[in-house]
Amino acid sequence: MNISVDALNLNFLSLSLYANNVRQQLISSQYDSSTYRFTIKPVMFLKPNITYRLEFNYTGLINDYRDGGLFYTRWRDNYFGYTNHYIVATFFAIGYGARSTFPCFDDPSFKANFSVTLISPTAFKALGNMPLESENEIDNGYSIRTFKTTLKMSTYLIAFATGDLVNKTATAKDGTQISFWAWNADLGIDEVGLSGPWMNRLNVSLDTSVKCFEVLSDYMAFKFPLPKLDHLALPQFSYGGMENWGLITYDYNFVLFKDGEDHAADKLLSIQIMCHEMAHQWFGDLVTNEWWSEIMLHESLADYFEMTSIGIMYPNQSEFMDSYFVATRQEHALQVDSGYYNNTLTGGKIHPLILKPDGSFDDITYEKGGALLRMLSGTFGPTLFQEALRNYLVKYQFGNADHFQFFEEFTQVAQKYKNITDFCGNPLDVNQLMDAWVNVPHFPQIDVDLTNDGRAFVPSQEPFLPIWYLPQGYNYSWMIPTYVLEYQKGRSFKWIPPNNFSCPNLAKHTDIQTFDPYMLYNDGAPTYARVHYEEGAHNKIRQLLRQDNGTISINTKIRLIADEWAFIDRDMVLLGLPPKLHRGMQILESILNSSFSVHTTTFMAAQSVFDTIFELSRDRHEYELYLKFLIPILENFYQKVGWNGTNDDFNTNMLRERVLYYAVRFDILDSRAMAMQYWKNLSVWCAMHFDYNCNILNPNIRRAVYCGAMWDDNGSVFELLREFLEIAEGGYYTSREITSIVSGLACAQNHTVINWILDDLYSLSNNSTRYNLYNSFSYFYNNLNASEVMADYIIKNPQKVLDGLNCYIGLPCVMEPFLDGMTGLWYTDRRKDQYNQIYNQLYPNMDIYDKAYFQTYYNVLLSANLRGQYVYPDMTRWMYDNYVPIGKSPWTVKINQIIVPYNYNLTVKPYFPSSYKYGIGKNFTFDAIVNISATILQQDTIILNSHRHMIHRIQVTANRSIINIPIAAVYRDNENAFLTIKLAQPIPQNTNINIIIEYTGFIKDSPGEGEYINFDYLEVNKKKSWIFATDFEGGPSARSLAPCLDEPVYKAIWSVTVQYPMDMVALSNGLEERTISLGGGLAQTIFKDTPKMSSYLLAITIGDYAALRGLTNSGQIVRIWTWTGMQNNAVVALKAAIDTINFLTNYTGITLPLDKIDVMCLPQYEGDAMYAMENWGLIIAGYKECLWSPDYRTTYHYTDTYWTIAHETTHQWFGDLVTLEWWNYIFLNEAFATYWPLVVMNATYPDQADYANFQRFYDAETGFVLDQDIDTTVPIVVNETRLGHGYDLFGNLNYYKASSILHMLHTTINNTNFQKSLQNYLLAHEQGNAKDFELWQKFDEVMLNSTSVYDWNSMPLNVTKYMTPWFYQETFPIIKVVTTSDGLSYSFQQTPFIQSGLPNDQSSLWPIQLWFETEFYERRDFTWLASQSTLPRAFPRGWRVVNPKREAYVRVWYDDLSWAPIQTQLQSNWSVFDPITRAQFIIDTYTFANQQFISWSRFLNLIKYAGNAPELATWQILSDIMDELGTTSWLAIFKFQPEYAKLQTFLLQILSTNKDKLFIQTGNWAKDMSSHYITGLSCYLGSNDCLNQASSLFNQFISNCQNSAYGTGKCNKVPPDHRVVQYCFGLRQNPNSVTAVWNLIQWFTDNSPLTDYFNDAEALLVALACLNDDTQVEQYLMDAVNYRLSAEFFSFSAQYDMSGNRLFNFLQKNLQIVVNSEHFNEIVNNLAFGWSTDEQLNKLQNFDWQGITLTSNQANAWNKMIDGVNGTRNWLKKNQPAISTWFNMNI
Repeated sequence: MNISVDALNLNFLSLSLYANNVRQQLISSQYDSSTYRFTIKPVMFLKPNITYRLEFNYTGLINDYRDGGLFYTRWRDNYFGYTNHYIVATFFAIGYGARSTFPCFDDPSFKANFSVTLISPTAFKALGNMPLESENEIDNGYSIRTFKTTLKMSTYLIAFATGDLVNKTATAKDGTQISFWAWNADLGIDEVGLSGPWMNRLNVSLDTSVKCFEVLSDYMAFKFPLPKLDHLALPQFSYGGMENWGLITYDYNFVLFKDGEDHAADKLLSIQIMCHEMAHQWFGDLVTNEWWSEIMLHESLADYFEMTSIGIMYPNQSEFMDSYFVATRQEHALQVDSGYYNNTLTGGKIHPLILKPDGSFDDITYEKGGALLRMLSGTFGPTLFQEALRNYLVKYQFGNADHFQFFEEFTQVAQKYKNITDFCGNPLDVNQLMDAWVNVPHFPQIDVDLTNDGRAFVPSQEPFLPIWYLPQGYNYSWMIPTYVLEYQKGRSFKWIPPNNFSCPNLAKHTDIQTFDPYMLYNDGAPTYARVHYEEGAHNKIRQLLRQDNGTISINTKIRLIADEWAFIDRDMVLLGLPPKLHRGMQILESILNSSFSVHTTTFMAAQSVFDTIFELSRDRHEYELYLKFLIPILENFYQKVGWNGTNDDFNTNMLRERVLYYAVRFDILDSRAMAMQYWKNLSVWCAMHFDYNCNILNPNIRRAVYCGAMWDDNGSVFELLREFLEIAEGGYYTSREITSIVSGLACAQNHTVINWILDDLYSLSNNSTRYNLYNSFSYFYNNLNASEVMADYIIKNPQKVLDGLNCYIGLPCVMEPFLDGMTGLWYTDRRKDQYNQIYNQLYPNMDIYDKAYFQTYYNVLLSANLRGQYVYPDMTRWMYDNYVPIGKSPWTVKINQIIVPYNYNLTVKPYFPSSYKYGIGKNFTFDAIVNISATILQQDTIILNSHRHMIHRIQVTANRSIINIPIAAVYRDNENAFLTIKLAQPIPQNTNINIIIEYTGFIKDSPGEGEYINFDYLEVNKKKSWIFATDFEGGPSARSLAPCLDEPVYKAIWSVTVQYPMDMVALSNGLEERTISLGGGLAQTIFKDTPKMSSYLLAITIGDYAALRGLTNSGQIVRIWTWTGMQNNAVVALKAAIDTINFLTNYTGITLPLDKIDVMCLPQYEGDAMYAMENWGLIIAGYKECLWSPDYRTTYHYTDTYWTIAHETTHQWFGDLVTLEWWNYIFLNEAFATYWPLVVMNATYPDQADYANFQRFYDAETGFVLDQDIDTTVPIVVNETRLGHGYDLFGNLNYYKASSILHMLHTTINNTNFQKSLQNYLLAHEQGNAKDFELWQKFDEVMLNSTSVYDWNSMPLNVTKYMTPWFYQETFPIIKVVTTSDGLSYSFQQTPFIQSGLPNDQSSLWPIQLWFETEFYERRDFTWLASQSTLPRAFPRGWRVVNPKREAYVRVWYDDLSWAPIQTQLQSNWSVFDPITRAQFIIDTYTFANQQFISWSRFLNLIKYAGNAPELATWQILSDIMDELGTTSWLAIFKFQPEYAKLQTFLLQILSTNKDKLFIQTGNWAKDMSSHYITGLSCYLGSNDCLNQASSLFNQFISNCQNSAYGTGKCNKVPPDHRVVQYCFGLRQNPNSVTAVWNLIQWFTDNSPLTDYFNDAEALLVALACLNDDTQVEQYLMDAVNYRLSAEFFSFSAQYDMSGNRLFNFLQKNLQIVVNSEHFNEIVNNLAFGWSTDEQLNKLQNFDWQGITLTSNQANAWNKMIDGVNGTRNWLKKNQPAISTWFNMNI
């Protein structure tokens, strides 16, 4: 048998083997250099139970401290000849190990007793694991010292040291002697000895170490088995500390601290290191791992206890220490365990905690292991966790163990108490629990999804990294113990079981769904995992955070912040997914603005984000925008932390050190003033007491004070700080003070001072005797001014900076930190270019090493630039979305006329999902460059509008020169979207200049104003195809697409170029001039220049388009564009556009200066795919407004499509050719565009005149609705100051009231005068702008020469005077026909409809041209009413109608005498009056009755005739009043009142004469729309004729369509006008067909999205709501709650519910579900449809919420519903008696 011992670098002189003290003969001895083993082969075989002794005589080496083994370290005496003094010590854990000092069995499981003897200089102290047993002096000043024999221990723990050492000693309460040692002196003669500051540091360290020792000893309940414990601080040591049993060694810089000199964070780190190494005295020394693969039993436990023990030492710090663990250890472990750090020991590889064969001393072992132990403690609770650890120590003391044995002790405790069970309810097997955690790499991600109904948070697990990034061969599934904070339930323990598990009674123990509004997972952060909330859950969590009152722990907040940003980094950097930085910013904003979140650890969790925000934005034009996010957070923290106080807690002091420095840098509140005041106090003190100790500042505020003082320093602060730096470098202070001083110096903003600092740092670095000051240059990394100075400095002083060779060989050097500091904020292309320029200038002075380092940093810049491209756009988008108005309608602050543009050359390249591939940071952005040609009026300032842009480059040239005009400054006013460019030199006035701006903008990811995205689906494969489009009249406006002068008055030519995916079509205002391929799947189209136009009319769209084309009479091409496959539905739109162009070209005499007019029909558009925008040459509209399908769209939709396209085409003249000067003249656009479509329609479809006349009437009625309410009436032309303050720029009054007044003017002056006036107006302002008076002036000029129209003073009509009151006054006039008391005459009077609340300066008089029709006079007559009343007139024979056909924008009130003959005529022959006049009678009478101006009997008597008059105007008005579906209709108001039956009878009597109008379609729009109203009302009221037809037609529909594979459009022969009625009342009578209806609804759903645009799905959904079966409808209501049916079903079910109780009963039965549903408000809004009774109101007011608390939003909805019921009741209280009386008398 051979004997092998470990040996390294030993020179053996002799060796002997003894058995029972008898020397044995050896055959051989041989050293193997590959295994570092010395093998001895004896002659005799070794026998058991015999003691053998090996004796070696050898020599060895004392190594450099970095190599371990027996090593030397040194310190330099700065006061006595600058001599070096040496200390010799040991470090056997790694490096050369114990085998390099003595032959041994260097294996942790080979424990033994050790006797050590040391010979060293007598003047030196000698330390070892044990106390000295003897000490004897020998020759030549040396002594021999023998230490007591150790207890059984592993070889690597043997330690001894000798040197000129001093110490402080204390005795722990268990009697253990504890000493703290350091080298003797370093500070000068007066500092040597036990009374100097050096010894003061030892005192503090000793006191701290004793406290920690005693805490650990008590916790373990196992007395420290050695008689003493020494701590030795060495001047150099390769690690923070080493846990040698009984003799711990440290790097002094980590453990020697002093309260008045060191930061709180440094003190805490010192305590941590000491407690870590002392924890090893039990974990590692007393019980040692079997082998190094089990190193977690040492380092993981020590890592855990280094913070836990501090929390026990300082009970008031325990919560902070736990949070500090989460923010530092746990988070860093998660990062390392994701491969984020290239750890040199692991090569950056992810590995299991138990790493075979030899383990790893890395952060996974330390920090992940510590985090897992904390998780285990959270699972067991602190008491049982402690019991298991104590058992472990007792069982394996002085021996070895592995992780199975360790975890078995926890299993035993779990089984002992039986209250700790696994997810199946069985006693917990901890080895089973921890198996995946320690033997599988990486960690889980807990995914928390919110179910579709929003009722449940459902967790699942997966690895944080995708499986393909992880080491193979492992099952990445964990038993996850965690805690959940549940709404109104508090905190509870939960298991998330492994994937694919099976467990018989699982449901009992894993109920992890909830109906609560939120569940916060990993509450308190015990679990070693990240938690990802999907979007819905994320929204709820953020809502909770914003309402936090301190119930959410700091630990939870740390995890929420850190996890969210980890997901962002992973998705973006590793997986290449588009960035989602908005989620991270939302979390930060939700958490950090709360005073309950002010904590060191929350700040630490966010600090890297703050730094990133600063780094990315500081050198860009958006910096001020980013401050809007940062400053409120910093203010919140700053106000809580303060500058002074005696706070002895780590949290306050560490937070102060961090926050104050940021506060000063970001100029938070009074921070700089406070810093300057502290500096002044310090300066005064040091002037009186200048020595090494004059600095009286609290160390935690020094960095902030120095920074604040340096900020505006011109040299005086620098001089004193320089002296501080020289003292600190000389050796008194630790390196922490140097860091504070250099950090302060790096805040300097003065260029001269910065140069001085650079010179001094260079000088000090070269002469440094103690610290490496070269790195100080890197501290300028966040100083933008310094970066400019450094860029100049390196060019002027290359000999000082270019020392690449030193950097290369590892010596201290300037170049690397200098470049680091210079380029810290360089993230842009501009800085890349600057760096290259510096390189080229320095190139002749550089050697190969300098060039290599320059190239290295260029690569760093490239990486930073790429990072900026990824991150900056998404982050900036979020900043704009949250801190800047999305847009304004209109933008109210004008630009002073500083420049006048005449041309914009714009190139735009949008990025949206398509065949073209682009970088992940580009999604939903666009890159652009605009070259603005303009004339400058102010010599040194340029102001443009720029909104939501990231500006990369601005260049200004004059007179087409290539020489740039220097720019002094650029300012952004984000609130008003101003970009101000201050020039460094003035330019002569009226100079032509060019402003070139490169920038990036943002595309809204949904339909809206500005630049936005639509999507459609390709017919071929149903794949989503994205569309880019713009809309600039409101909201973000054109300033969001291009920097420009974005006011209507600044007209210019636009030259547009668009780059886009080659397989798409690009459109703009001009016709395509040239299209080329750019390669890489990209095309470029250059469009023809536009005429001069306002910026808001600019338009671009890109998509997969096809067009229907036509030509106008003048040869202009008209194209109706749709997404491919829909163009055949554009026939109506094409006709409307061509008709309008032909008509207006002829009428105005002006041919538009356009080569083409395009209409783009988008699949989505703001307002449910409705509305449109009149961009010149490219109208963009929602498909519902410009596509019409005969299979599914109604007559109303046909007319609406025609009207909309005609409206937008009219704008090409009125708004585009001639444009309003400012937005308060919006009627100049909208009134004409509303007026002309009906004229065009009448001219194009003369057989549809009834409809056109009706619509003109109804336009006025639409205006009246707003104009008769004090809350909604406004003048058409408002004062500029009123814009933007709740004023609806695009309100109906600017459309319908204004167009009605134009109609009145047209009628007044006749068509010839009207036409001539408009022609003159358009010619005068062609491609220009106008105000209202400039329009009226053109009318005045024409009327002055006209002899046909005179005003109220018999003078030629002055249209300006005529129109001004109508456009500048609120409300409208009532014309009263008032009979004199004798009944012989009458007068006309005018009064405003609104009697009170109007502006004081309003005269409330209007010049009114009144037309008359009389019974016995065939010709219409008119008179003027310009005063309050006319003179009395003789009462005529028969009736006299005022304002027939509603020519004037007035309502007419007749007194009883003047009304009586009209009523008589209606009863005898209603057809005498035209349809519009009859409808006017009804709506005016109804309106006045509602105002109590007349009796309800007049109204009810009046509408009797309606049954005989089936025209559209009458039935539209009656439908509006009686509408079965309106919440304020009579059928709703009286639904539960006793009058309902008589109202039903009355209406059926009216309808009874119109049986032939049911379900018809004639092609006459007015008749068909009348039929629609008559049919719907008849069936709703129960007309047998209507119901029978509905049933028959429904059955035919079922027969024809139930098996249709192409929808219902063609198989259903009933026209779309009547399908809702057909389906609703057909299914109600034939409920057995419900399955067929359901299947058809599902067919539309299954064939979505291609069937989404035109279908019968909504009408079929109404049919389900019409069922009489409450149980069946309840199921459909639940389907709607669960998103299986559209939410519209709630309103349908209320409208067609005869009982009125369905929604109320549904709410009562499913209260919890509904309250937690997103549909709560929608259900409540419809729940009380028609409710008005006492009983119904009582149900609502006394509703039993069963202890459920509503959100404020829900409570508001409920209260609003009650208010609605009370409103109905109030109306009934006022009006019901009179109505009831009439019904009782007449029905």
